[in-house]
Amino acid sequence: MVAFRPFVEDKKLRILGVAAPTRDENIAGVPTFVFIHGLQRFKKLRHEDDYDFAYGDAAAAPKPGAQFAELIAEGSGHGIHLLASVDTFNSVNRFMSRKALGEFEMRVLFQMSANDSASLIDSPKAGALGLHRALFYNEHEGTLETFRPYAMPDAGWLRAISASRAGRSRTGRGLVLDAVQPPA
Repeated sequence: MVAFRPFVEDKKLRILGVAAPTRDENIAGVPTFVFIHGLQRFKKLRHEDDYDFAYGDAAAAPKPGAQFAELIAEGSGHGIHLLASVDTFNSVNRFMSRKALGEFEMRVLFQMSANDSASLIDSPKAGALGLHRALFYNEHEGTLETFRPYAMPDAGWLRAISASRAGRSRTGRGLVLDAVQPPA
């Protein structure tokens, strides 16, 4: 786990080309994944009004909401990928502009109103989902797939995955799960 504020500051400087990578940093081309569970709980990351002009000191500290929007828009081009969960469509609207939402190419939707579903994936199908069902939407491929989500793996399995990941060299290849069995 990494504290979000120093992470954003460091990655923003690297995106802008201001700071050079450190020796122990991952090699170029290795993707960085940022997981934000419950985005609605991070109030400082809220989308700010596009017409919000700052008066006064031009060197004032950048706002976290603006940094978050920049991370969404520019991060993937620099190998920084964002996975976020949000509880309601209203929270999505509070935290992301329509442009930022468009940067999320893949989306998972659970049961919601037909209007909210249509706003997120241009289809009201999530309004007809039953219990223990979800939709996977891939905007790039134009696919919509219904699936059954499963419970979170137990802590022991996650530790085993982390240990196997830590032992691998950082080559950017996929995670190999040879000796680790999923929970029963």
